[in-house]
Amino acid sequence: MKKNETLSLIRDIYQKRKPANFHEIEGASSIGELPRQLRLEIMDMLNDEFCETGLGENDEPNEYGLSIEAAIDELNFDIAD
Repeated sequence: MKKNETLSLIRDIYQKRKPANFHEIEGASSIGELPRQLRLEIMDMLNDEFCETGLGENDEPNEYGLSIEAAIDELNFDIAD
């Protein structure tokens, strides 16, 4: 997944789950420029989204779930820095 696709997915999920706080990430051009605490909150949101909508009937990731997994991987990398 390309970084701009990851950021777009994160924005979509953030806006869905915390619309009143969307301004916190709206202008970000990369995940890495967001404060660490905010990145940790986003990680929680991604995990929740994955559990709620990212699995198919067989409990395997669906296409959306694979996108979320890729975003989680990228965010984990940024948090570790």
